[in-house]
Amino acid sequence: MNRLAAIVVTGVAIALASATGHAGSRVALIIGNSDYQWSPLKNPANDASDMAAVLTDLGFDVDVQTDVRRVAMHRAIRQFGNKLEGAEIGLFYYAGHGVQVEGRNYLVPVDADIREEDEVAFETIDAGRILQKMESAKNPVNIVVLDACRNNPFASNSRTASRGLARMDSPIGSLLLYATAPNKTAADGEGRNGVLTGNLIEHLTEPGLPLNEVILRTRVGVMEETSNQQVPWSASSLTRNVVLNQFASADPSQAVSLAETLGTPAATVVEKSTGASSVSQAEKLMPVCNKHYEA
Repeated sequence: MNRLAAIVVTGVAIALASATGHAGSRVALIIGNSDYQWSPLKNPANDASDMAAVLTDLGFDVDVQTDVRRVAMHRAIRQFGNKLEGAEIGLFYYAGHGVQVEGRNYLVPVDADIREEDEVAFETIDAGRILQKMESAKNPVNIVVLDACRNNPFASNSRTASRGLARMDSPIGSLLLYATAPNKTAADGEGRNGVLTGNLIEHLTEPGLPLNEVILRTRVGVMEETSNQQVPWSASSLTRNVVLNQFASADPSQAVSLAETLGTPAATVVEKSTGASSVSQAEKLMPVCNKHYEA
């Protein structure tokens, strides 16, 4: 089977798969902060880069930023909020330091200079802002991942700052995932990625897996890796089933049959394929389709 024919067939496979899911746009903001002068972290910049690669492959329009300063974080969140309007799925991912003060969660930029507890709100980003942006946009599905529950250096010198993050209410149609349970801390990973992110990436790439099953498998994987010392926590108000890796779940033999029946031109297939991930997904499915033809 030649390369052009393979792309035609796999393009049909992608179109078939996307027809079973939602065809709307997907937008993501990914932030990974590692380079803190006062308490650097090993994994977050890697986590952000790797998560961005996975989400791009899954059809997201991704804005990925690492070692971000406060003003730049505010700007990125504002731009993300604008992109959310009209999107089918919005996803915000953050890896880095986070701190809880008086029941509110704050994400810490790399240039934060916090000397006193009452400076936290001015030097950091209130995580509630992201939820407000999502609620205002009224898009059907939103996902927030906060891998930000590391042992925070501010807590020991504060009357009201707590270790770990606080529970937040999720707007309708959203899912929140934390690295560990409320008021608990999570360790930096020993390898390239944090424990939560490493497991999450592994399961996000599984074809056809519903989001709730992705979270379940991620939780089990983290617990096994940490001997039950870290238990990822989630809160969901989703109102529909969500499958992020829906493109790759198509049956290649079904695509071959349809391509043969329709004689679909390559240009038409490309036009009907969904999102930026179509080319990369086609490359992945080509060997399977080649095998089918050679059988």
